Amino acid sequence: MWDTETQRIGKMRCSNRAYSLHVNAELIGFCGALLFFGFCIWFVATWLISAWSTPTYWLFVIPLTLGILSEILFQYSWIMVNRKGYRYDAEGDRVTWTEGDQEQTYSYNEEKKQNKSEQTTPRKPSD
Repeated sequence: MWDTETQRIGKMRCSNRAYSLHVNAELIGFCGALLFFGFCIWFVATWLISAWSTPTYWLFVIPLTLGILSEILFQYSWIMVNRKGYRYDAEGDRVTWTEGDQEQTYSYNEEKKQNKSEQTTPRKPSD
């Protein structure tokens, strides 16, 4: 998960591919966790009704594989943004990265303040 909205939106602005990869990795990991708990329940149920067999253990390879795949994709998404110099400053709630030769900066709080001031500024009547 994300520490703040600044970190999430900053990663999305830094690299859309890395952000998409991150989101998909979390979805795959979630599916793996659901399968793991589902297989645990099914495993106990088959053991209680004496329908258990040794090959049943092999079903746990599926969620384990999904978990490993999820972690690989998650770590690769961070490698992608780190290549651009992505840095998150938790104290200043600011994200910086480099695109070309320019350093880009994003802060959710500053954007929120800017949008709020634009909404509260009274409009001049048109002539």
